Amino acid sequence: METWRDKIIEQFVPKISKLSLVSDPDNLITEEKMAVLLRKRGFDILKFNNAVEFRYAYETQYRTIWDKGFKTELVVIVHSKETNLNNLPFDLLEKGKKYYFTIAEIFPKFNPLVLDLIDKTLLDVLFSYRDVFPNEKMGENNTIDFLFRYIFKIDIESINNEIDLLKSLLHIHFNCIEIPILFIERLEDIIREKGILKEIATNELLRDRDRFIKFIIDKHKNILALSPEVQLFHTIEKDDIKIEKSFDYLENKDFNENINYKDWIINAKQLAYLTSIIYQNGNNKYFKRLEEINICINMRYENWLINNYSGLITIPSFSPAMVHHIPHYLASCYRKNNLPIALIVIDGLALNQWLTLRDTLTIKDVRFIENALFAWIPTLTSVSRQSIFSGKIPYEYENSIHTTEKEEKLWTLFWENNGLGKENNLFFKSVDTDNKIEDLEKSIIPHKTKIIGLILNKIDNIMHGMELGMEGFHNQIIIYGKNGILGKIIEKLLKNNFEVWITSDHGNIECKGYGKPNEASIAKSKGERVRIYKSENLLKTVKNRFPESNAWKPIGLPKDYYPLVSKRNCAFLPLGTTAISHGSISIQETVVPFIKVERI
Repeated sequence: METWRDKIIEQFVPKISKLSLVSDPDNLITEEKMAVLLRKRGFDILKFNNAVEFRYAYETQYRTIWDKGFKTELVVIVHSKETNLNNLPFDLLEKGKKYYFTIAEIFPKFNPLVLDLIDKTLLDVLFSYRDVFPNEKMGENNTIDFLFRYIFKIDIESINNEIDLLKSLLHIHFNCIEIPILFIERLEDIIREKGILKEIATNELLRDRDRFIKFIIDKHKNILALSPEVQLFHTIEKDDIKIEKSFDYLENKDFNENINYKDWIINAKQLAYLTSIIYQNGNNKYFKRLEEINICINMRYENWLINNYSGLITIPSFSPAMVHHIPHYLASCYRKNNLPIALIVIDGLALNQWLTLRDTLTIKDVRFIENALFAWIPTLTSVSRQSIFSGKIPYEYENSIHTTEKEEKLWTLFWENNGLGKENNLFFKSVDTDNKIEDLEKSIIPHKTKIIGLILNKIDNIMHGMELGMEGFHNQIIIYGKNGILGKIIEKLLKNNFEVWITSDHGNIECKGYGKPNEASIAKSKGERVRIYKSENLLKTVKNRFPESNAWKPIGLPKDYYPLVSKRNCAFLPLGTTAISHGSISIQETVVPFIKVERI
């Protein structure tokens, strides 16, 4: 099927040049599916953002290997900050073939500045309407109107009264559509010109889902109170009905090969919601059905992940998709808002367990803006958590890939590279007691402490000692939440005017043993869901004896680091035994929460 990527991908012909130098100011090359297509053609993507980090990656991963006569993937060096490739180092210019790509070349009939504001995954939808593209180039407002109509399914010219507006807002908020600020301002102008809904600032309804829902309830509460539809809504709010509706949604979902990473995040959220509500309320009649749908979804998810995981790595950090994007995103938030930032990393917290934990918190006047992103694979603390605090890909910290001792140093170095010194930075591990919270509060110096990194270990500790299955785990999380540690930390940080973010390095899954390898010392790491080997041959000798495992291609990992991951809910454990563990590639292990906490 023809796509907008074809004009770009056809220019990359293997075996012509080891190096391809690309000017990509609109981040087209690093779009998820584009990156996957390039890798299928034998091209790796290496971004030129920081000269020092780039040089290290280029020299260790490619040039020194070429000098020894060995082959690697061909390299596409992407420069998105400048359009002039001549500013790249001379040794690259001497060897590389140059390319220049812009969104204006791919979609010449539209305003490029407007197109650059939308998520790149939506360009597929736009391209599908090429038969109705305008004959003449559109300006800013006409481009926005076209995108509203065909991308977001809102015909803003047809909004003539309050009902039309509310229908459009319902569509936006119900489908969790992310609309750029410029688009919202255009819609506000149209509404203002037509004099619709004068009694309230419509921008509040457009930008704030909770405010919109409250407005609907307050404005129409008399009508709603007498409505049979509302009575029905209250009926379906009962747990069993919510559970059945969630099962129906997931069991009838079309998990086709064309869905993208954002679709999988939505699926992960829906599965997490279902899991949390079942285990919070001890609905044991659903346990077997939940296990079956977990296996079914993970079979499809793992196939997608194997083919598409590499495309997530280079997605620009201003739209974070992986945990190593987090500090880069927070740095941009700091530059934009000039507010101190605190990042809370809850070790081992899966998305479903975040929902259970959130429901136990008694913090007043706050809301959680909930999103999710992908952990590094293998989903081990030493791999994924270091990535969070360093902002790096794992091969960039290969010397500490088996430990977490360098986290504070990596965190401090990242912020020093972003203009904040050690005196502006705090880092605390195991902040799971009142004493540690007191130490944290005493360490905060107003107007001087700008960045805080915190690790909470209690959830991970509970997980590794859990013998009562996932239901018991959720019960322990409820107790932990009611003890108030997380709530106290959030309160202290908000009181000190910090912008508060919460994430996790990996999730976990309830798994069953299908046999334990007897490997003596050939494995570098012997997890229950993943084993790490120093060569591909060693990995193969074990894999052949364990069909319920997969060799994971070492994407972004150091040399001599080869993971063997368990499939679905299997584990390298004695036959018939069970555990809650992590390390592999299930949706529960790899999709982790990324939450912003705000005062209301």
